Amino acid sequence: MTKYRQAIVTLQVLIVSFGAFYGMSVPAGAQGICVPETLVVTDFSGKIVSQLENGETPLPQASVALLEDSYQGRVIVETTTDKDGGFRFNQKLKPDKYILKVSYPNLAAFFGRVRLTASKAQSSQQELVVTIGAVFAKPCGGSFAELRTIPGVKPARGSTSDSYLFNVYFMDEWRGWLLGAASGSGFMFQTTDGGKHWQERYRSPDGLSKIRFANEKVGWMIGGNGLILRTSSGAVRWTRQASGTDVLLTGLDVIDTNNAWVSGASGTLLTTKDGGITWKKRRVDTAVGISDITFVDPKHG
Repeated sequence: MTKYRQAIVTLQVLIVSFGAFYGMSVPAGAQGICVPETLVVTDFSGKIVSQLENGETPLPQASVALLEDSYQGRVIVETTTDKDGGFRFNQKLKPDKYILKVSYPNLAAFFGRVRLTASKAQSSQQELVVTIGAVFAKPCGGSFAELRTIPGVKPARGSTSDSYLFNVYFMDEWRGWLLGAASGSGFMFQTTDGGKHWQERYRSPDGLSKIRFANEKVGWMIGGNGLILRTSSGAVRWTRQASGTDVLLTGLDVIDTNNAWVSGASGTLLTTKDGGITWKKRRVDTAVGISDITFVDPKHG
C-alpha cells in the first residue's frame, strides 16, 4: 500500500510539472510555488534568463504575467520580454502580494510569490531575475527567481538622494552595461566579467536611459534633452550627435552600424541611415510618449 501511495504522489507531481510545460490550464494553486519565500520588490521589472549548457542566456518573447495571490489566480497584467530578456509592467499597481508567472516555449513555467512595497531601497539597487529551467524532475522544472544586488551604484559622496537603475544591456556572457541616475546625473557602469565587478565609465547631466550596440565597437546611448551619443570604440569614447529635439529619449533599437531608431516623449520618433550623421523625424499620429521601439530589419518594426 505504501508503494502504491508513493506511485500516486509521483504521478501527481509529473502531471503538474508537465501541465506547466505544455501550457495546460491548471489553477495557480495547483502549480506549486517555485520560490518558498516571498520576494519583496519596489517595482515589477527585471529580466528572464535560462541557464543551460551555454550558461546564462536572456530569453526574448517570454510571457510574464502578474496574478492575484489566490487559488484562482486571475491575471492582472501581462507582457512579454524584449530581445534582451527585460520586462516591465507599465500599469500602476498597488502595494500587495501577487503571484508572478513566467513561461517560455520548450522550457518549464515559473510561479513565485512577490510582494510589492511602496518603500525604495536606500543603499543598494536590486534586479529581479527569473531563471527558467528544463529539469522536469524538479518543481517548476527547476525554475527559480532571485534579487541580485548590482554593486557600485551609490549616490555621490555627501548626497542623501537615492540612486536608480533604468537599463541593463549585455552584449555577450561577459560584457555588459547598466544605466541609472544619482544626484541629478546619469551614469553608465560597465562590466567585463559577467557582472561580478562594475566600473563607472560615463556621466551625463542630461541623464541616460538606454544603451545598445551594433557590434563590439559601434553603439548608441540616449537620454534627456534629446541626448544621442555614439561610440565607435567599444564604449571607451562617446560623441554627441545632433538629434534635432530636446525631449526625453527613452526607446532605442540598433539594427546595424548605419541604421538605428530612437523614440521618446511627445510622440518623438527618429531614425538614421548613416550612422547618426543625420537623424530624421518620422511622423507619428500621437502626442503621447513612445517609451520603446523594436525593429526586426530596417523596414519592419
